[in-house]
Amino acid sequence: MILSKQYLDKLRKYNLESYSDYPEGVSSNAKNALEWADKNGWGSCGTDVGKQRANQLAKGEPVSVDTIKRMHSFLSRHEVDLETSTSYSDGCGKLMYDAWGGKAGKRWAESKLKELGLLKK
Repeated sequence: MILSKQYLDKLRKYNLESYSDYPEGVSSNAKNALEWADKNGWGSCGTDVGKQRANQLAKGEPVSVDTIKRMHSFLSRHEVDLETSTSYSDGCGKLMYDAWGGKAGKRWAESKLKELGLLKK
């Protein structure tokens, strides 16, 4: 497979760029999840990646385009978990959903990917 220079340049650009313009709601959701886990423990919930994401978002740190894609993927797949997990003590669903930025994170990731031309409008 031969990749065009234009495609490779675009790929390099997106791999190097990072964004911290997510709304306060994203950080707030991650902070809430971390605070709850500090008091109650994570139990069997989440992976190291999810916990790292929560810390990154809570601190307002920049996230790469690859991370934005992962956020969108995770939050889209796990939105259904909110039907059975409506609080942090209801299993892992809401806790980990908020660790990844929650509904505000899903809206922001989707919007950012559309803005970058990486998700169809």
